[in-house]
Amino acid sequence: AKSTTKVKEEEEEEKDETKNRVKNASDLFNEIKKEEVKQEGEDSGFESIETDDDVPFEFVQATGADARPGDWRCPSGCGDMQKTRKSCFRCGCPKPSEIPRLKKGDAMEKAVFLKQLDELLEKKNDREDEMEADNIRLGEIGWKERYYDAKMGSHDLNSRRKVVRGMVEEFIRGLLWVCKYYYEGCCSWGWFYPYHYAPFATDMVDLELISTEFELGKPFKPFDQLMGVLPAASAHALPPAFYPLMTDEDSPIIDFYPKHFDLDMNGKRFAWQAVALLPWIDADRLLTETRNLDCTLTPEEANRNTINIELLYAHEQLSISKCMLKIANVASKIDDEDIREKCALKIPAADADGACGEVLPLKTLDGDCCPKQIESPMMREENINENRVVCARYRLGTTKVPPRLLEGTVLPKPILDQSDVPPPPKLFIEDSRLRVNVVRTNGNSAGLNDAGKRILMQSLQMQQRGGVMMPPQQHGAYQQPPPQYYQQIPPNLAYAQPPPPPPGTGGAAAGYYQQPPPGGGYAPGGNRFAALRRPPPPPPPPGN
Repeated sequence: AKSTTKVKEEEEEEKDETKNRVKNASDLFNEIKKEEVKQEGEDSGFESIETDDDVPFEFVQATGADARPGDWRCPSGCGDMQKTRKSCFRCGCPKPSEIPRLKKGDAMEKAVFLKQLDELLEKKNDREDEMEADNIRLGEIGWKERYYDAKMGSHDLNSRRKVVRGMVEEFIRGLLWVCKYYYEGCCSWGWFYPYHYAPFATDMVDLELISTEFELGKPFKPFDQLMGVLPAASAHALPPAFYPLMTDEDSPIIDFYPKHFDLDMNGKRFAWQAVALLPWIDADRLLTETRNLDCTLTPEEANRNTINIELLYAHEQLSISKCMLKIANVASKIDDEDIREKCALKIPAADADGACGEVLPLKTLDGDCCPKQIESPMMREENINENRVVCARYRLGTTKVPPRLLEGTVLPKPILDQSDVPPPPKLFIEDSRLRVNVVRTNGNSAGLNDAGKRILMQSLQMQQRGGVMMPPQQHGAYQQPPPQYYQQIPPNLAYAQPPPPPPGTGGAAAGYYQQPPPGGGYAPGGNRFAALRRPPPPPPPPGN
C-alpha cells in the first residue's frame, strides 16, 4: 500500500512539473509575440486599436464582368451585389464594411481610422427615418392649416391669423432690410426675423399696410456679438470673465445657451440641414450683463472690444495714396486725440480709383501710416522690409443710391418675344415628331399613315357618340366583328362584307379564325402587319 501511495505522489509531482513547464513556455511565447507586435507597430507608424469583438466578414470586391468599384461579394456565396445594396437580396446577409474590423493586438492605419470615424459621424447625423414622417402632406386638403399648426403651434383660427400676419409682416420687412442694406447701408442694427419658418406666398396680401420704418439703434460690440452667436462650448473664444455667463447654471442668461434643443428635419436628411429650434437672444438682458464685465478687460481686450471704422490700404503709386499721406501729415501736427478724430478729407473724384468716401488719420497708438518695416505676426514668417503700402482709416460716403431706375436709364431690348412661347402640346396621332418609325428590310416603315389616322380618329369619334365598336377579343379564339362594323368603315379601306366561314366549322360563333380575301384583302395604306399577329389555327374538330 505504501508503494502504491508513493507511486501516485510521484505521478502527481510529474504532472505539476509538466504544467509548470507548459505555463512557462506559453508565457514566454506570449511575451515574445507581444514584443514583436509592439515592435511592428512602432516601425510602421500605425496605431493599435484593441477590441475583443469577433471579426465579422471581410469586404470582398466583386470581380464580375460588369463589376464596378464598391460592388461587393456576398460572404454566403450568393454572388456579386451592387454597392448601393445594404444587404444580400437572396440570404439577407448585411453588406460588410470596407474598413477592416480588427481584434486585440492588430494595428490600424491612421487614415483608415479617420475614414471609419467619418462614417460613424455621418451615420449618426443621418436622419433618413425621420424624412418619412410627413405630417404636413403638401397638396392635400388642409395642408396650410397643418403647416402652421405643426410649425407655429396655432391650433385655432384666431391665433393662426395673428401668427400668419406677423410672419408676413416681418418677412416683407426682412426683404426691405436686405434691399436697404445693399443700396443705402444698414437701416437697423437691432432688427431680426423672429420666426424659425417662412409664410406661404399665398398669405402675402395687403402688403401696402406693412410699415417700412426701421429704428437704427446701435451695433453690438465684438464680444457682445460673439455672446449672441456662439454656443457655450465655444466660450474659450471670449475673455475668461465671460465664461460663467455661458456655462454657470446660476447665470441670469443661462437660458440663452441650452445644452439640449430640438431639431426639425423639415424634409431634410442630415442633422446639419435641420432647423435648430434655439431660443431668441434678448438684447437688453444680454447687454445688461456684459456691460458689468467691461471693467475686467485688459487694455488689449478693451481695444478688441471697441467699434472701429474700416482701414484702407493702398500702394504708394496709386492716386488715392496722396489723400492718405496728406491727412496723415496734417494729423501728425495735432497732439489732441479728440481733434485728430475730427480730421477728415474727402477723396477727390480724380484720385478716388473707384472709392467713395473720406479718409481719416490713424490713431496715435496705431503708429505711422507707412512704416518702413512691419513686424510679422507669425513667428515662422519674416518681417516685411521696405514697405510701400499706405494705411488710413476709411469712412464710407453718405451718398445713397435709391433702389429704383434713375432718370435717363435705357433698358435693353427684350430678347424673348411671343414667338419664343412654346405651342400647346399635340396628341400623339397629330404630332409626327412623336412617332418613331421602324424601318423594315423591305423598305416599308411601321406606323400610322394618313389612312390609319383617319380610321383611328373615326373610331374615337364613334366612341364619343356611343357608336357601335368592335367587341373585345376573347382569349383563345378570334371573334368575328359584327356586320355593323364594316358598314361604318369607308369601302375603299376594307372589304364590304366579311367572308363566309368554311363549311363544317360552325362559323364565327365557333371561334374559327377567318381568313382574309385573296390578294391580301387590305386596301393600299391599310395595316399590312395584322397577319403577323394572327393566332395559330385551332386543332381539327373531333372525329376528323
